[in-house]
Amino acid sequence: MRQLLPLFFVCAYVLGAQTLLINPNPLVLNTQPNSGTSATVNLTSSGAAISFLAAANPNTSWLHLSPSGQQTTPSTLTVSTDPLPSGVYTCFITGSTQGSVVSLPVTLSVSVVGISPTTLNFQYVTGGPAPPQQIVAMTLPSGTTATVSRSTDNGGNWLDIAIGGSPLSTITAQIDVPVASTLTPGTYTGTILVTPSGAGAGAAAVRVTLVVSASPQATVSPTSLAFNYQVGGTNNITEQTIQLSAGAASIPFAFTSDSWISVSPPSGTVLANSSVTVTVSVTPPSQTPNTYKGTITLTTSSSQNIPSVLRSRTTHC
Repeated sequence: MRQLLPLFFVCAYVLGAQTLLINPNPLVLNTQPNSGTSATVNLTSSGAAISFLAAANPNTSWLHLSPSGQQTTPSTLTVSTDPLPSGVYTCFITGSTQGSVVSLPVTLSVSVVGISPTTLNFQYVTGGPAPPQQIVAMTLPSGTTATVSRSTDNGGNWLDIAIGGSPLSTITAQIDVPVASTLTPGTYTGTILVTPSGAGAGAAAVRVTLVVSASPQATVSPTSLAFNYQVGGTNNITEQTIQLSAGAASIPFAFTSDSWISVSPPSGTVLANSSVTVTVSVTPPSQTPNTYKGTITLTTSSSQNIPSVLRSRTTHC
């Protein structure tokens, strides 16, 4: 009888000013029938080192941890399983210290379905293009069919999939940008589930993680430019500079402008925590005294406009 995969999000406990961090959490394992598997789990602290004791659920004889005994963060555990028949198996790994306990849910899917990889990670910047598609290769025993489904734990339906091959051999996963663009920065998780035909056949799972980050913004100074030009004058200043600065992430940029405005360099990249000096030059579109208004458009992951004004006057005004 197939069990449902539980979804738990117990990720940390607080001990004074320190937090025990577990990655990954939850832990999802996949393997073939009668074949064991293993994975590593990293335990760290947000502050000072924490001593803890890790153990598998006492009623779980098919899961093993190494090393055993008292440990101190940072630490890496190897989680291994015994060979098992088809099915979905669940348990917990507990970490305890000074009377406090943190639980790591573990799901083991033993299935005739072969899948690789078993985890997918996407990075999306708000307002940016879709991250590249990722493909999961799949194998099925001869004569076996399967259904493929996807679900998300939070953030709505941001995960899309397409299946390919006859017989079924690939799953293409991609991010639904219209949905992802509405998400606040953070981490979102989901699962792709491949369920083979046949009573008691275990499903194979692919764990999907989407990390959404805010669009990096370029800082422009000044945010507007004004030029005074005297027709027939000899000391006109027709160039000014602007500073384009980036924060913690590098930002590609490009400028466009009206025909009487030129920008150098017209494109490039502002490296993280640095700035680029950009020169703006103007040439009056006419020798007739007037006020000319134009716009420089800076395009990064979003667009920003820099208003430009050229006031032209005659020598005797």
